[in-house]
Amino acid sequence: MKVAIGYQVHNSENIALSLRQHLDNGYNFIVAPLVHPRVKKFVPYSDVFLGGSERSKLVVYIPKRDYNLKNNCSLIESEFNYANHIGVNTMLIDCPDNRVALKNLSDIINRQFVSSSEHFNEHQAPSVCIKVPLIPYKSYSSKWRDDEPDVDYDESWEKWNFIRMITQSHPKLFVALELNGDPIDPERIERWFGEPIVMALLSTSSFLTNSSKYPVLSKAYQQLIQKLNFKLAGNFSFVINGNNLHGHLKHYLQYINHLKSTDLFEDKISKFCLGYEDVLQIPLQPLKDNLDSLVYEVFETDDIKYQQYELAIYKAMKKIDKTDMYVILLFIPSFLSMINFLNCITNRFNSVAMVVGAGRGPLVEKALKAAEQSKKYVTIYAVEKNVNAIVTLDVLRDLRWGGNAGLSNGVVQIINEDMRYWAAPRKADLVISELLGSFGDNELSPECLDGIWNYVTKETINIPRSYSSYMCPVQSHKLYSQLLIDKKINNNPYDYGYVVHVRNAYLIDDPQKVFTFVHDDLTKPPNERDNSRAKTMTFRSKLKTVCHGFVGYFDCCLYDDIYLSIVPSTQNANMFSWFPIYFPFQVPFNVDPNDEIVIHLTRNVGNNSVWYEWTVQQPTPSKIHNLKGKHYSISLH
Repeated sequence: MKVAIGYQVHNSENIALSLRQHLDNGYNFIVAPLVHPRVKKFVPYSDVFLGGSERSKLVVYIPKRDYNLKNNCSLIESEFNYANHIGVNTMLIDCPDNRVALKNLSDIINRQFVSSSEHFNEHQAPSVCIKVPLIPYKSYSSKWRDDEPDVDYDESWEKWNFIRMITQSHPKLFVALELNGDPIDPERIERWFGEPIVMALLSTSSFLTNSSKYPVLSKAYQQLIQKLNFKLAGNFSFVINGNNLHGHLKHYLQYINHLKSTDLFEDKISKFCLGYEDVLQIPLQPLKDNLDSLVYEVFETDDIKYQQYELAIYKAMKKIDKTDMYVILLFIPSFLSMINFLNCITNRFNSVAMVVGAGRGPLVEKALKAAEQSKKYVTIYAVEKNVNAIVTLDVLRDLRWGGNAGLSNGVVQIINEDMRYWAAPRKADLVISELLGSFGDNELSPECLDGIWNYVTKETINIPRSYSSYMCPVQSHKLYSQLLIDKKINNNPYDYGYVVHVRNAYLIDDPQKVFTFVHDDLTKPPNERDNSRAKTMTFRSKLKTVCHGFVGYFDCCLYDDIYLSIVPSTQNANMFSWFPIYFPFQVPFNVDPNDEIVIHLTRNVGNNSVWYEWTVQQPTPSKIHNLKGKHYSISLH
């Protein structure tokens, strides 16, 4: 957990002194206004001239105001300009209650973003954090009243979403979420986890007092913070505000630091994926490009995946039935005939496994181990087109796999060929591959396995046996706003699929199965197969939300009851070889509770490439994204 902790100073005429005092107490930054809350004209505190290192530790706070009033509009514009002038990185603005005031504030913020972009100093403009309460204040106060008013639990989110829409999901717009009252229902909390929260505000009154008179948080708050840390990958800050109620302000800091050090905030996958959270990446194209050694190395460290493969290979080898050679030997009349017969039957009675797309050999290792466990002797053909990976395979064959003589449980042959065009000397009993992508078929596993039809039989076992893609609509300001930055380089960033370690996102509905490929019989030639697919999916929203695209997953049956999955409800724990895939919509759209979201997705196969096209049919029809694979396609060559 790498969060920073700040303290909110509501009124200090000497900001520099206040900052140093709180830094001495252990806080990382302060939140403070530039002007006195009651002033009507912009007259900044005299001592706001901070050093370079100090400026990054000041967040400018702008309290709640009525932006129906022209004076308040002028005041915040002056604060924006002055904050930019003195080099402040972040501004925290308390969201107004009035709808018209909200519109005026949104327009002011949008003008600031547009102005900084036009003057080519967008990177220097301060980020804007909108302060909204987790629980609407009306709800928080109603529990103390007999006449409970009607409470709109979506009010805070709707205000934030209104500003977001006006500013077109600007990448410098963020949420500062005030953790007030008892946590609301889980679904609404999940929706907040799809927003760009960079600050979590905790009032000193939210802390309980333990037997030692120190501040602590309730179990409900601890669980909320744990989930917040996971969804935001630790990329947020705490802000403590309010009067000191527990002896010393540093006690709140010490308690949060204690939480940061507990196992409650550890997660194994984060260690392997650190730095990749919510970062958009173009998917690999293994047929077009040779993977480098580092990519192989990362994939090979996934113990869970290879444990599942080893178990599946073991079960498949136990299933392969070969005639008992020792009974037949009784009928051999001479020693010479016996030698000839032994040479002849070697091909017939040894199991033949073909690891296609062998990479640097992890599945070869698993096949040899499975052969030993199942008391089989196996001939393994490791087929790999990457000439650089072949070098590693040759070394492993000599040093670990017994060279030409092989091991007691098998021998390995290295083949530097594209699996689709290799003229195999024998038929395979078992074909093993790891050609799956984040969406199952998006790295062209179907097309690759179609090409091995001439060295399999109807009895050949294929691992994996089958795989399916899944998808669901997603709300993720963070994923979508990155495309606004990419658009300056790529004019069509919305027509691509992106591999991404999804964290800061809200799944609007449960994932549904899309396309399935089954490899029970691989003997049909490619010209008799059709790997194109099309499906229309209907989802339903539980809450008001905004849809930024859809996220894709896959699961696969390796063999029998051995599965791999990255689908959230069935995923293998601690497996990290695959991140989900994100397909954006160019124009995000608002969704009301119980609205149907209808998405049409096609998988298209051409002579040279495979590509996806996607479109929204309801509630707001969209263009066909990536029409004819113009921008994003997966090469077959």
